[in-house]
Amino acid sequence: MGLLDFMKRKKKQQETAPEALIDIGSADLSGIEPPETRYTQEYRDFLASQEIAEAPDT
Repeated sequence: MGLLDFMKRKKKQQETAPEALIDIGSADLSGIEPPETRYTQEYRDFLASQEIAEAPDT
């Protein structure tokens, strides 16, 4: 009977769980900027070097 009691308790807990979950898709992230790290600057430098390398010589 231990398994049946466990299943009944689990079902009851799921029924009483709060329905208010955060919907990340609708969050307004426009005012949040990621922290500046050395990796972002290195990535910008890398992209700039790639653009220069891909530019056609005229």
